[in-house]
Amino acid sequence: MQTITSIENYQQAQLKESPENSITEKYSQIAMLGYDQTLINFFDELQEEDTEIRFWKKDELKDLYFVSLCKPSITKIVVNQCRNINFNKVPNQIVELIVNGCKLACIEGIQNMISLTVLDLSNNELSDLTPLSNMEQLTVLLLNKNRISSLIEISQLKQLKILDVGNNSIQDIKVLSNFQNLEELNISTNQITRIDSLSQVLSLKCLKLKMNKIEDFTPIKSLPHYNISWIELQNVQLKSSDEYDQLMILKYRNQIDGDKLEISNSLVQLTSLGFINTFNEVKNLTIKCCPHINFIKIPTNVTQLTVSNFDAKFLSGIGKMVQLTYLNIENNKIENIDELQFLVNLTFLSIKGNSVKSIQNIPTQIASLDLTENPITDYTQILNFNNLRHLRVSASAYLQPVQQHKNFKDVWIVEPQKQIKCVEQPMIIKKVKARKPNK
Repeated sequence: MQTITSIENYQQAQLKESPENSITEKYSQIAMLGYDQTLINFFDELQEEDTEIRFWKKDELKDLYFVSLCKPSITKIVVNQCRNINFNKVPNQIVELIVNGCKLACIEGIQNMISLTVLDLSNNELSDLTPLSNMEQLTVLLLNKNRISSLIEISQLKQLKILDVGNNSIQDIKVLSNFQNLEELNISTNQITRIDSLSQVLSLKCLKLKMNKIEDFTPIKSLPHYNISWIELQNVQLKSSDEYDQLMILKYRNQIDGDKLEISNSLVQLTSLGFINTFNEVKNLTIKCCPHINFIKIPTNVTQLTVSNFDAKFLSGIGKMVQLTYLNIENNKIENIDELQFLVNLTFLSIKGNSVKSIQNIPTQIASLDLTENPITDYTQILNFNNLRHLRVSASAYLQPVQQHKNFKDVWIVEPQKQIKCVEQPMIIKKVKARKPNK
């Protein structure tokens, strides 16, 4: 006999044993069994799933009710897109219940599930949470994508560690001050304007706020910075750069990997990196998709910096980062690199894919340099780079200075559609220059 592990498995097994002309009959039998509350009693061979039952069938079992389970060891039930669920039939031993996309408008009877600690009712049509009001044993409650406008009914669920009420119609979150054990909170995509109550939820580690109309972020400033590992801010309106700095401190405090920090954010408000001054341990900094950054406030102890998707034509303030040894500013829109002349400790520089026309202000102590994909035509200054060992340049009408340099370990001449390497033989450059790209 085939081992049955789910209703869908049961259905498929029955169909395989049936002649083609009886498929419709078998479908209706399964639906009937579900409606009659007896289907699970046919699971005499539940061997592979000793603790979990899943109802996944979307069409034939839309009217499936919960049934009495034949195995007392079952502690988790997952239901997707089934309707007319009767919570009074769910056994008391269930610890985790997931009911998604079932168009639930009423959850009466769920309060009798006294062992339940994890409840996911996302993607339904709930507006009344009264049946949950006394379920104080809950630690995880997920109510995303419903029709909820008030949280007052769950104000006593003080054991909650994870709460997701995103994508609803909530305006008031005062009750959240009761949740002193809350670690993860999603209130994104609601109608929230005030978040004062969050100042008392000191246990928060993950906070999602996007798509609201929050007027004042001051309450969040009182949260312990060391606790916050993620704060999501997309599409929120901020009044001042100071406000933004404070939120960024919260967001990135626990994202530092050793001495490395990567900031990748499409928020147009991010123009200052002053908040990084609180992270004295950061030595290696990567900034992506922050198009209007001002480098003046970046801490001077940073030694490695990578910047991409930067809109400005020059790097304002970067000349003060005198401890930089590595700078990668590839693929931006930079034209002016005058401030680079002050970076006396710089040994690696890549300005590939910009609009730089001259190498005059590049520090001469550089050991590794990438100048490709820039409109540079004069490489005369390259003769002053006595420490230069590794060079990448685009094919140019005038590469004679590159040829004359005696200290190269390797040189790459890059042309459209190909690149050719010359190792310890700079004279080969003449031959490379004459070649045409393969068609």
